[in-house]
Amino acid sequence: MAATSPNISQPSIIPGSLLLEPRRTPINQQPGRTSGIGTNCKSATSKLTEEQQLTKREMDQKAAIMTVIEHLGNIPPGTKCSAVLFDTERIRREKEFYAKLYSENGVHDLEILQAMVAANVPDDPYWLVSLKTSDGAMGDITQLHRVDDRTGKIIPDPA
Repeated sequence: MAATSPNISQPSIIPGSLLLEPRRTPINQQPGRTSGIGTNCKSATSKLTEEQQLTKREMDQKAAIMTVIEHLGNIPPGTKCSAVLFDTERIRREKEFYAKLYSENGVHDLEILQAMVAANVPDDPYWLVSLKTSDGAMGDITQLHRVDDRTGKIIPDPA
């Protein structure tokens, strides 16, 4: 089927939306999308660079979401999808959080504390992908998955 067919059943992420829906319009023809053509003006060039970086980050975010969707397989339409990048600073704060949590719960041996934190928090940047499905009687069901930012592969949950 062509990419513009309204009867596509393959799910995709539509920019500007966090809902998983069939794609009906090619991404480059959707409202608010520009071709990325700039002018020779220096301020426009620097602004274009910022937009390109944002676009790369958005593409990485969508790629992380699609990695999880492909890994899980059958995702129901209407599933809300989001992803947050855990960069070096967020990872540092997450490690501090777990260290404090474990310390407050009686773990005082520094070696054991470091091992527990290392088992729960990856060292390298990753995307935390959330898929939230509304299940009527059960309420919302949220699934969280980590995707390595460098490799694009799913990071297994700690044992």
